[in-house]
Amino acid sequence: MQRSLLPRADFKLPGFNISWIFCPSRFVAGDIFNLFQLDEHHIGFYLLDVAGHGVPSAMLSVTLSRFLTPILDSPLKYRLPNSPGYLISEPKVVLSELNERFQVDEDTMQYFTMVYGMININEQKLSLAHAGHPPPIHLPRDGDIKLLGSGSLPIGILPAGDYETELSTFESGDRIFLYSDGIPECFNAAEEPYSEERLLDRLRQWRDMPLQELLKKLEDDLRTWRNDEDFSDDLTLLAIEMD
Repeated sequence: MQRSLLPRADFKLPGFNISWIFCPSRFVAGDIFNLFQLDEHHIGFYLLDVAGHGVPSAMLSVTLSRFLTPILDSPLKYRLPNSPGYLISEPKVVLSELNERFQVDEDTMQYFTMVYGMININEQKLSLAHAGHPPPIHLPRDGDIKLLGSGSLPIGILPAGDYETELSTFESGDRIFLYSDGIPECFNAAEEPYSEERLLDRLRQWRDMPLQELLKKLEDDLRTWRNDEDFSDDLTLLAIEMD
């Protein structure tokens, strides 16, 4: 069910190169992501991670995926009065609405972390917000890696979540990487984590590779590091590059 909600292998968005890693853990877990066209000028994307494992976490991730799908009357888009057009919610508004609707249940304590963002294609602007999630990685075509976003609580912890939208340029050749904590916390046989530092080093080292080749090499590197067919948590990474 979770896999059916991920983008298809042949999924394309005009003007962008897109690739991802999704290696499920040995347990049913709660990672999920997607990208979509919000209108002719904007694409939206998210990656989220529901705390815990098992069917409850997986079912919440499925529910969230359906909630975030930009259908006609989705909370992501608000119809303008007396007009066929829409206003698109900025990322911090999306996170705030999710936080209002998905407060933790005392019996399950199911909260989740996530990144939600969008790219304005005409203005070459990236806006995003994240809630308790590893910071997205921005790799400009001609510059060093930057970590984006300020720290905030996961969604569902407190009724009044404080989320901020961060803006940056996103130009031709730029890349952004969203990932779950299963990657830096992927442990090898010696119980050493793969770590954020190692991930950043690999992205710098392989930055000149085509995006799909880079992610294939990164997945192979993670599997070699783990040296086990089973993962203790989902390994999920979504990469977006502007042509």
